[in-house]
Amino acid sequence: MYKEDIDMKKFYSLITLLILALLLSACGTGQLKDPEQAKEYLNATVEEYKNAQSVSVALTMESGEKKLTTELAYNTGASVEYLIKMTDEIGTVTSIVKDNKSYMDRYGTKTVMNTSAEELDKLMNEYSFEGFTKLVLSIFSNSFFDASELVSSEDGKALLECDVFSLFADSSLSEEEQLEQEELIASLQMLSSLKLEMEFAEGKVTKLTGLFEDMDGNVSKASLEFKSTQTQTITVENVSEYEAR
Repeated sequence: MYKEDIDMKKFYSLITLLILALLLSACGTGQLKDPEQAKEYLNATVEEYKNAQSVSVALTMESGEKKLTTELAYNTGASVEYLIKMTDEIGTVTSIVKDNKSYMDRYGTKTVMNTSAEELDKLMNEYSFEGFTKLVLSIFSNSFFDASELVSSEDGKALLECDVFSLFADSSLSEEEQLEQEELIASLQMLSSLKLEMEFAEGKVTKLTGLFEDMDGNVSKASLEFKSTQTQTITVENVSEYEAR
């Protein structure tokens, strides 16, 4: 066999491996194969955020002309720092907890007060990642994906549509939690359509957008954005403008 023939075989083998690698890469990050994979991606993301000491997420609710965006960022390591920012048609309300003080900017009116250990504990319970995302993640639970079909998936985006009459309450939940989920499912079954737009990368979800269409054709949206689990920079600008309360 001539050396040229051997070199050509090596060349074709290399090209084949490169093509295979590109195909595997596309399948792994650019598209989903089924709702089960979408469920795995979301569960992995939620687990990461639940266990993180630092979190940044945003929740946007849209219905008709009304829109409310709530941003949550916190660090719960050596010191506790929180930022909660709500923006609607009127303006913005920002609450920052830092250095045992609570800074409130309500549409331009700024106040500051001391924050006790009990108040910090209450804040951490009410505005943990789990508390903040409870409603959205209750809708897009394992049951949602088990009752859904994958409509499309490409370029790191996917669309799933749910058969709401195939939803079921999770039997592993407590009796009270099962009852809450059954009530939620009953309300979802009054919809004309329930869809989920998912954005993802590297096996993790970056954004969920639920599309809720009622019997009159009106569509409401709920978007949950997973921003970061890195240490958050939380600062209070122009501290002197805040009046003690």
